[in-house]
Amino acid sequence: MIQTPAAQALELAAQFINQFAAPIAIAVGLYWAWILYRRTIDDTDPSVRKFGSSALGSWSVLVSGAYASALLAAFIAFVTWPAPMETPILAALLLGGVAFHAAMEKREDMEAAS
Repeated sequence: MIQTPAAQALELAAQFINQFAAPIAIAVGLYWAWILYRRTIDDTDPSVRKFGSSALGSWSVLVSGAYASALLAAFIAFVTWPAPMETPILAALLLGGVAFHAAMEKREDMEAAS
């Protein structure tokens, strides 16, 4: 059976994720923990900014704050699936990290408003 290049790329990506899921999740989790730790001692919010342009037009993406934490948690859940469903502590840690970041932002918003 002949596979399209896109199907081959998806198969290779799935094999890579299956083989290296745990180290990838640990590395992303440590990076996320570092972001949250720095967030407690510094008020600069981590952000992901991307911008591009071509003859057809331009695009930009900004992911900041708790949304960045939610993306990191979703990525960890994706590469370790079904572990978040089978291990409640992992699911709690992922949700807790996002909730912590959101709570910090809410507190800062309240401090700025007063």
